[in-house]
Amino acid sequence: MQASRCRAASLPAALPPNTDIGDDMSDQPPSSPSGGTPQNPFQGLDVDKIKTAGLPTQLMLGSSVVFFIFAFFDWFSVDYAGFSSGSNAFDNFRGTLAWLLMIGLAVVALLMLLKGANQNFVYASVGCAGLATLLTLWYWAWIPSGAGYGGAFGLYICLIAAIAGTVGAVMNMQAFMKKGA
Repeated sequence: MQASRCRAASLPAALPPNTDIGDDMSDQPPSSPSGGTPQNPFQGLDVDKIKTAGLPTQLMLGSSVVFFIFAFFDWFSVDYAGFSSGSNAFDNFRGTLAWLLMIGLAVVALLMLLKGANQNFVYASVGCAGLATLLTLWYWAWIPSGAGYGGAFGLYICLIAAIAGTVGAVMNMQAFMKKGA
């Protein structure tokens, strides 16, 4: 008997008709852990900023886009007795890691474009591009030599893109060092 009284006492009072539950909550913005509204780091990015960016930033962004696309093409091909097969960058950890590093290069280049270059961004861009170039070269060196084996179109385009990204990152680092000195 007493248990039923507790349940009845804990039930909420009936709501008046035509009351929307949750209207007061939907008008509030989501809160971040710091208590303020979350900030988008890429806010204010537009095509004009990329067009007016310097050559190093354009090299880093353009090479990252090219690498991103051509990583899906064949990097390795085998032709033997009428049988032909190939594999792309994601069939080996070297290609996958190089692809991820080139995406990182694009993100760092966009952050430098929006927030300005600082020492961390500059060194991160050189590290991402340089390591992606080394991994792509290692992938190429890993391909066995012999009749019917060889690198494919996607590998060569991605290697050129990784080298271009490295050149852009080094040019950006030189400009940053000159400005700081």
